[in-house]
Amino acid sequence: MQLAEAMKHPEVRTFVKSKVMLQFDGDFDFLLAFEKNSKITIEGRPEINVFGELFSFPDGGNDQNKSVSNDFIDALLDEEPLLQIHMPELWEGSTADWDELQFTPKVACLNLVEIDKGDVPTLDPISQIWTEISGIVPPDEVIIVLSQNERTIHSVGPYIGSSGSLNKMFCPLEPISNEDDEFYYDFEDVEDFDNCNAINNGNGGNPPNPPITFRSTEFPCEDSDRAQNENMDQVSFRRFVDMDRWRDANEWLDGEHEIRVHITFRNAGGGPTTLRKSWFGRSDDLRTCTWFHCDIDHFNGEFKDVITWLPEIQGSLMNYTWEEVDGGPEITLGIKFKPTIKVFGVEVSIQEVSASIKIKNNSDRLGENLVEYCHGTTPPTEYNSDWVFFQVRQTVN
Repeated sequence: MQLAEAMKHPEVRTFVKSKVMLQFDGDFDFLLAFEKNSKITIEGRPEINVFGELFSFPDGGNDQNKSVSNDFIDALLDEEPLLQIHMPELWEGSTADWDELQFTPKVACLNLVEIDKGDVPTLDPISQIWTEISGIVPPDEVIIVLSQNERTIHSVGPYIGSSGSLNKMFCPLEPISNEDDEFYYDFEDVEDFDNCNAINNGNGGNPPNPPITFRSTEFPCEDSDRAQNENMDQVSFRRFVDMDRWRDANEWLDGEHEIRVHITFRNAGGGPTTLRKSWFGRSDDLRTCTWFHCDIDHFNGEFKDVITWLPEIQGSLMNYTWEEVDGGPEITLGIKFKPTIKVFGVEVSIQEVSASIKIKNNSDRLGENLVEYCHGTTPPTEYNSDWVFFQVRQTVN
C-alpha cells in the first residue's frame, strides 16, 4: 500500500499530522477528496507534487505515470468518496504528542476487509511487513487508519434525501465542499435537513394543513404530564448500561463516538415518520478511569427537540431505536408497532405502523424502546434499551 510506504518520509508524516490536527469534523482525520491536490514536496521523490499521487506512485515512480496517477485517484474516490486518513485518539493527547519527525506509525487498512470486532490488517512502513492487530484491544503506539469517514455525507449532485426535492426555503442545507457533481455535507446539517423535510413534507409530526385546533386532554390518559400542556418532547442520551456494552459498541479504530436515535411515530396520513437525533462524544466523555479500573460515566447529552405529541395523530406510542454510527454500505431495518388512537370517540388499536430505517452495516445496534404518551415527563422518564440509558421530557418553561 503506497500510503504506508510513503509514511517513512518525514515530509509525509508532517503533512498528515498537520491535516488531522485541524479536526475538520471533530475527529483527528481528513478526507482524501479534500486534500488530494494539496501540494507536498518529498526529498528524493520528484515525481510527487500533490498528496493524492502518493496513492499510486511507489518509490521509483516517474513523470510518465502522471496521467495514470490522476486516473487512479479519480477512480478510487468514485468508489470510495469518503475515504479518510484517521488517527484514533488512543489516550489523552496521543495525536498532539506524536513526534512525527522521530516516530513512524503503522498504517491499518479498514477498507481492505470487512471488520466486525476482528483483526485489522496493518502494514509497517519501515519493514514493509503486513501483520494483523486486534480490533478490540487498542495498540499502545499511535497508528494511522485508512477508513471511511462517519461524520460527512457525500452526494452526487445536491443532497435531496428521501423527500425527492431540495427544499431550501423551509429546510436550508449548504455543502461544506462541492466540485462539479461531488457534494460533501456535514453529518448534523444533513440530519437537521432530513428532520425538517420529514415534518414539513410528509404530514410529519405536527399538525397538517388545515391545522388541528383541538388537543385531547383525556385520551389516552387525562392525568398524564403531556395532557396538561402543549410543550414539545425532548430526548437525551445519558450513558451506556455498563462497561461491557461500552466496549462492544466503541472499537478503538472507529474514532470518537456518534450515538444516534431513530424516533418513529404515526403521522397525519397514517403512515410512519422517522426523525433522527445524534450526540458526538469522546471516550473520556463516556467513562471514568483510574489506574486499575474504568466505570461508566454519565454523558448527559443535551436534550434535543422531537415534536409536540398530539395523541389524535401519533396515537399512544413512539419507537426509539438506537445505534452507534460506523461506516460501510447502507442496510435497512424494519420497525413495527401498534399504537392506540381515538376514532369517533372510541379508542381503537390501529393497523401496525411499519417503517424502514437505514443504517450503515458496520454500525452497532444499541436496542430500542417504545415510549408511551402516558409516561411522565416531569421529572423525565429514563429508559433502558439494554445498551443505553436515555431520558425523555418536555421542554422546560
